[in-house]
Amino acid sequence: MNTFRKLLDAILRGLAAGLSPGGLRAMPRDLCPGLPSLWPGDAPARRAALEGHARAGAPGLVAATLAACLPGMLLLAELASLPGDFWTQPWPRAALQGLGAALPGVLAGLALDGLRRLPGRLVSAGLAVCTGGLFFLGLKPFAMLLGGAVIGVLLLPEPAQAVAPPPSPDPACLRPWRFLALFGVLAAATGGVFLLDPGLGRIFLAAFKAEFWGLGGAGAWPLLSGDYVRARHWLAPGAFADLAALALAVPGPAAALAAGCGMLARGLPGALAAGAGAALSAALTLLASAPCMDAVAASPWARKALAGTGAVLCGITAGLAALTAAGRAWDASGIALASAALAASLWGAGRVWVALAAALAGVALYG
Repeated sequence: MNTFRKLLDAILRGLAAGLSPGGLRAMPRDLCPGLPSLWPGDAPARRAALEGHARAGAPGLVAATLAACLPGMLLLAELASLPGDFWTQPWPRAALQGLGAALPGVLAGLALDGLRRLPGRLVSAGLAVCTGGLFFLGLKPFAMLLGGAVIGVLLLPEPAQAVAPPPSPDPACLRPWRFLALFGVLAAATGGVFLLDPGLGRIFLAAFKAEFWGLGGAGAWPLLSGDYVRARHWLAPGAFADLAALALAVPGPAAALAAGCGMLARGLPGALAAGAGAALSAALTLLASAPCMDAVAASPWARKALAGTGAVLCGITAGLAALTAAGRAWDASGIALASAALAASLWGAGRVWVALAAALAGVALYG
């Protein structure tokens, strides 16, 4: 009974995190200070997962992570499943126009907000500009992320914060079976989905790697765009932009967009596959890194590699902002909405509140 109560508490904390309307960041705020940035999911979701792990171990962590991802995924999948006629009605169409105008501003604001928190601003800005331009031109983003980690180690300055001597790693960190077991879970889940349907298996893997490499923030969105729109052609650019605009108004982790993309690509089975891939990425990454996190976080090399990856995430997020801006027709009202969304994002306003304001403004301006 005590274990059941702990699991229930972890689930409730995860649900509270999943319904949190907090800001969506291009990367976690703690990217430079330590290794928690390796955990996919926004800050409330990571906190809920940590508390679930402290209270009920690995089952509590998994339960809290899944509970945090579930509300946003369900809501966006439901929005994606609405018939096309619904979005042609005056008010929904006007609200979507307002959200679409705000999307480039929000994404650009998230990218700039992330850059100003990175070490070596000149190198980080140069890396972000180059990768953002290459993403806009069509280069695959995953290769840029690996290059960003290498450049971060080679060129970025040492972390400004004083780092304590590396603590002794948790004995669990030194057990190879732990990582083999987690890899086995991933392999079994992937193999099971591929056996059901190879197309669903590809959707599952696309969501998994986007959530992993995107560090759980808005950096996962251009990775999803690279797979769903450019590489696989599962979604049209306009459909992805509309879905990303709707995702701004959905509370919880950024993983919700993966479920929405899966719904548009393959219906309910696609939503389930993509949602499972994103949620499993969050849970497995946290389970793998938790025992040795303190030791790795004390390494300047690890922190510089993360900072380089963060600069690339900021760059490709800005590249996605440019792509969405280039794909729509602009008028004076739309430019004003995008500018206001950019200013609000830089000010630190939660993206759900920015999205709701943009939707209301769209109804007032275009309805």
